[in-house]
Amino acid sequence: MNSINDENMDESNRLMSEGFKCLEDSDPKAALKIGEKLESMQFSGGFEIQARAYEDMNEKKKAIKVLQRGVLTVPNVWQLWQLLGNYYSNFGQPEKAYSAFEGGLSLDNPDYSSLYYNFALALERNGEFKKARDTLSKISDSSLYSDEVGAELYLLIFKLKLSLLRENNEPEAVICKLTEHETVLLDKNGGDYPERMASIYAEVAHSYYVVGEMNNAETRLKDSIFLDNRNAQAQWLYREMRKGQAYQDAISYEVRIHGVLNEPCDGGVNLVGFFKNYNVVADNQEEAMEIIKYFEPKDIHSSIAIDEIKVIDKNPNQPKGIYFSGEYSCYDEDPNDNKG
Repeated sequence: MNSINDENMDESNRLMSEGFKCLEDSDPKAALKIGEKLESMQFSGGFEIQARAYEDMNEKKKAIKVLQRGVLTVPNVWQLWQLLGNYYSNFGQPEKAYSAFEGGLSLDNPDYSSLYYNFALALERNGEFKKARDTLSKISDSSLYSDEVGAELYLLIFKLKLSLLRENNEPEAVICKLTEHETVLLDKNGGDYPERMASIYAEVAHSYYVVGEMNNAETRLKDSIFLDNRNAQAQWLYREMRKGQAYQDAISYEVRIHGVLNEPCDGGVNLVGFFKNYNVVADNQEEAMEIIKYFEPKDIHSSIAIDEIKVIDKNPNQPKGIYFSGEYSCYDEDPNDNKG
C-alpha cells in the first residue's frame, strides 16, 4: 500500500512482509504488534495488518474500527477503502460496504477494476443481482483484456459474471461464455491460479446440470476437481447430481486417509506421503472410499487407504457425497509412526 511518507521505506516493506508471514503462520498477536509499529511509522499498510490480525482473532468490531481510523488518517489510499468495504460486506453490513467502495472510487486514479469487482461482489452477496451486473459492466473491455487487470482479478471477474448469469437463469449463456473465452482464461491462468479456474469450471458444470447435459456436467465437474478437489461448489454439485440415489440409510463418516503424492509437497524435492481428513456420507465404508477417490487424483488411488474412520451420524438424511475435506498433511516417515 501507499505510505504516508517515504522515510524508512525498506524497513516498512520488511515489516509488512513479516506481518503477513505472522498471519500465514496463525500468529495474529505478533502480526498486530507489527501493524501497530507500522502505523507509528506512518505507513498505511499497518492498518491492513492490524485489521487482518483482529479478523483472525474474531475481533470483527476492532477490525472495522482500525480500518475506519485508516481511511480517516490516509483518505487517499483506495486499498483501505476497498478493504473496509469488504469487511463491512463480510460482516453483514452491506449499505456501509457500498459507501466504502464509493469512497474509494471517488479518489484520483484508484484501481477501478478492483473496486468495481469488489463492489459488485458485495451487491451479489446481498441479492442485488441487477445492480451487481450494472456495477461489473463498468469495467471496460479494454482494461479487462489489457495488462491493467492482473490475471487473478481477471479470473475473479469472469467467475462473478458467470454467477450473475446463473442468478438470472441464463445457464446457456454461462456455457457459451466459457466456450468463447476458455483459451483466454487458460492463458491468463497459466497454471498459477488453479482454485480460480476450478471455481469457473464448477460454475459451468452447474449450468450444464441445469440444462440436463449430464455428461458435460460430469466432465466439467471433473475439470474443477482436478484443479481444486476442495472446491465447495464442486462438492455440492457432486451431491446434487446424485441426490436421486437413495440415501435414507446412508451414514455420515469422519475419515482420515493416507497415501503417497506423486509430486513433492510444500516445495520439497522428495515424493512424500500424506494424511487428509474427510467428512463423507455413504452407505458403508467401501462406498465412502469410492466417493473420496472421485475427488483424489487417479494416479494416487492405489496408494490411498483409510487410516481412521468413525461414524458421526447413523441417519443424517443427507445426499451422498463430500461435506468437508481438509488439506494434505505431508510426512516423510512411515505413516504408522505419525498416528495421533
